Amino acid sequence: MYAHLLQQVAVAVEAGGCRGEILTTVLAGHEEDPGPSALGLRLLGSVHRLVLERRAGALATFYPSVGGTWEPVAGWRAFLDLLAEQPDAVREWLDRPPQTNEVGRSAAFLGGLLHLDRGLPLRLMEIGTSGGLNLLCDRYGYIPEGGSPVGPADRAAPVFTDAWTGRSLQPWPEMRIIEGRVKFSV
Repeated sequence: MYAHLLQQVAVAVEAGGCRGEILTTVLAGHEEDPGPSALGLRLLGSVHRLVLERRAGALATFYPSVGGTWEPVAGWRAFLDLLAEQPDAVREWLDRPPQTNEVGRSAAFLGGLLHLDRGLPLRLMEIGTSGGLNLLCDRYGYIPEGGSPVGPADRAAPVFTDAWTGRSLQPWPEMRIIEGRVKFSV
């Protein structure tokens, strides 16, 4: 969904016209933001905030995070409508860095688990900082220093390389998480 939206944003800005004007109005002042500033993610994060706050009108119909189903044509139209109707609300968060939930955060956690005694199944409770990604670490692959890849054969599974320094960590291919819960602190 986000890949589609960002692709459409890029096409519309480049093409100009009415759609491009809507976007350039919302993004005004950020034309020179460098790539690593993640302007696209900040835009999508600001829009998602409005969806979660129930302030995004018809766009919420297309966001899975609130029970919607993504549909590219109608979703893009609703996205543009929101930007046209509430440009200031969207602009509110364009200066804030996005909070991302990325698998890379789990490298340290997995490294810690590799220090444990082997043989027992794991029960994990995450305090919510990685959106549950740490609870999936038994599905991630890794390459021990100077070793061969360890982990799922699924090529789509993330694989950590050069994630740890210091003492060499021994593979634990039979790691098994039997229970995982996320607890969001208030």
